Amino acid sequence: MHEIILSLALSGRNDDYGHDFKRRFTQAANMLAWCAQQLGCLHEIEIVFADWNSQTPLAEEITLNDEARQICRFITVPPEIAQKYNDRISPFQQSYAFNVALRRCRGKFIGIMPADILFTRQTLFNLFALLKKQMPSQFSLECDILAIPRKKLPYWVQEQYFFDCCSNIEKILLSGHAYMLYDNVSRGLMGGYGAFIFAKDLLYRLRGVDQRIAGWGHNDIDIALRAADKAKVINCSGYGVICYDFDPNAGMIAQKEGKRAKVHPILLGHAENTPDWGLAELQLPESKAANKVAPDAYSESPVKPKNISYREWIIWLSQHISVWQAPRFSALALMAGLINYKCKPRRILLYGLHDRSIVTLLSLTGMLAELTIAARFSDDASFYKNWYHDAFMGSLHYQGAVHYLPDPEFVDEKAYELIIVDDLIPPATCIANQAAENCSLILSKAARKLKPELPKSFLSSGSHWLETRGVQVLACSTLTQSELQQAAQPMTGNCLARSLLLGKKHFSKLLKLRNIFMRQAFWHWPKTARLIRKIRK
Repeated sequence: MHEIILSLALSGRNDDYGHDFKRRFTQAANMLAWCAQQLGCLHEIEIVFADWNSQTPLAEEITLNDEARQICRFITVPPEIAQKYNDRISPFQQSYAFNVALRRCRGKFIGIMPADILFTRQTLFNLFALLKKQMPSQFSLECDILAIPRKKLPYWVQEQYFFDCCSNIEKILLSGHAYMLYDNVSRGLMGGYGAFIFAKDLLYRLRGVDQRIAGWGHNDIDIALRAADKAKVINCSGYGVICYDFDPNAGMIAQKEGKRAKVHPILLGHAENTPDWGLAELQLPESKAANKVAPDAYSESPVKPKNISYREWIIWLSQHISVWQAPRFSALALMAGLINYKCKPRRILLYGLHDRSIVTLLSLTGMLAELTIAARFSDDASFYKNWYHDAFMGSLHYQGAVHYLPDPEFVDEKAYELIIVDDLIPPATCIANQAAENCSLILSKAARKLKPELPKSFLSSGSHWLETRGVQVLACSTLTQSELQQAAQPMTGNCLARSLLLGKKHFSKLLKLRNIFMRQAFWHWPKTARLIRKIRK
């Protein structure tokens, strides 16, 4: 029998907590098992789920894939037992539930986390490399606590048209990773982390989380502070170990705030619980997922329209983008992002770099497609045009393979499935780079003259021309005019954005001056100004 390296302790109740709880847990468990299977470590990991106070055991209404069902154990605490320990504020005693799972974990290392946390193969690979001491580290696995930071996802993205299979989940997490926000702010306290991992001996010396904490929150901070004299909290992001969690919707926030835990005095190094913590004296029933109920039947909550979710996804992820880097999302960029999201092209060709927001939205909406950018870099005018954009907005951040070609008239041997024209190009070049079938073409206002010169053969069967806000789109028949118009509606005030862009030519100089003056004492500014003037002369 293989040694279990990592046990993950989860807890929950069959009451649709946070809305769509069963769907979110199923998705996370399937994703974790898929990653472990791909990496060949499925036999070294387990999920121990404490089902607390469910009228109908959760395992009977959960359907997992074969790999997840193999590694997931449900420990059921029935109502007649759970009610003895519940607090009046909630039918779910989170700390007791966590300890029930923790006490029954068999792994060398034990992790505590919410039930809907998502991992990628990259994260799991790095985590196991740390736990097996196959990666250099600056801490002790036996003595310290590994805290895995989480990045936040909009709560609606678990819908099937976003996350339809594990490989696509991973692609969209990686493509949007740079734009997602970290949740944890109190880094030394472990508050807000997605998961934290202990050596089993350390966790047993602490006797789990404090079972006096009855409601939502605080048990992660409590255990970190009680361990402060024994263990350091290690933020694992520097080792490439992070996770993803869903941001709570309004209903979930209301549920949590109504059940916020009372803060108890914390004693350094003190094990608050009795030696039989985690209901160790009880023989609780253990089961596997019954796989009787189809995941589609978990919830009756309505699915959001795709065009609304598409725009909200962009708004959410773009929180991380400085207004200087993308002061506005143009209609051309929004349409390119929509087609990229709907059609999932594998290779994209972008002519021209005038509109920087195109690349940003291709990254936010894409599945790590291969992007080729063709623009002139061969003379002073073309070079400095792009250089000023870089200095003003920062470098382009495309999450995937990208090629820069200084010749917009090139012809690639491989076909493209999405071509975006942001500048004038010869029609023959555009035709030569068309994909054999189902190629989408987007023409900016500057490239409107290109359409009449295209031969009729360019219009493949099933595709049609659409136009809105001065942008022309050759797309598949599944894309409608109304959908395109809704996607292309302005997201920011273009007047403000255009006024900001007027200063891009001098932006790098202004930025340097700001840095020079802000690092000087105020009374040294005149001397600094004279020094700058002397250097310029």
